Amino acid sequence: MSKFFIILLIVIHLILLTLIFNIFITNSGEHKILRKTPLITIHSENTYISRNKTSFKILLWTKYFGSDDWVNLNLQDLKCEYSNCIVTENRNDLNKSDALLLHWRDINARDVPKYHLKHQKWVLYNWESPNNSPVDALEPFEDQINWTMSYRQDSDIFTPYGKIFKCDKNLKNKYNFYEKNKTIAWIVSNCKADSRREVYVEELRKFIDVDIYGKCGHFQCSKNEGSLCYERIAKNYKFYLSFENTVSFLKKFSPKKIMNFFLNL
Repeated sequence: MSKFFIILLIVIHLILLTLIFNIFITNSGEHKILRKTPLITIHSENTYISRNKTSFKILLWTKYFGSDDWVNLNLQDLKCEYSNCIVTENRNDLNKSDALLLHWRDINARDVPKYHLKHQKWVLYNWESPNNSPVDALEPFEDQINWTMSYRQDSDIFTPYGKIFKCDKNLKNKYNFYEKNKTIAWIVSNCKADSRREVYVEELRKFIDVDIYGKCGHFQCSKNEGSLCYERIAKNYKFYLSFENTVSFLKKFSPKKIMNFFLNL
């Protein structure tokens, strides 16, 4: 494959990424095409809870990737239609809680409750791929899980990463594309992912500048910046790379075959 066609394919990929990135940072309010906040849908017959109670208490038993910030469960952001839910992290409320939420990646079999109340639903929450979900941590008490909560549509509680909406008016980007002075940014902390996305990025860097932020690069967001770092990247960079960390069927391929796969999408 000639360099011309490689560059052409890269440009096409970058255009697609730009569309997604600009949609994400748009200021169009409720008219966003891509909504990042997960939309919770409960659709299993086994998820019935008596509606006779005035309120329901949900206990966040584990951390969320080691943090107390369960950002994806902000009920206000979710615009939940129910107002009688109470979310707590106080383990002293165990006996008073209607549901116990366990994040798979933070589960410690020695730390789960010693008893399971009859009225209580234990919910297993997971957004990771099977390759990044340690089965051993779950096996000792897997028969105690009542509901699953994940990106899979067959989960008891379906929580997708986002949802595509039809836009009923023209989008207005927050930052002018042509005023941006940098090319591509990528934020990544897993430097050797199962999907081998880093192979693609290294090949891409032969043709165009890619600034890598996080543990895998030379650019950093300071701890004091918080979300302002993302704002800074959105303001200055024309493109942003976003890759899955796992593409299971690619594991059997060599880096060369993976590169050919991406270039022939």
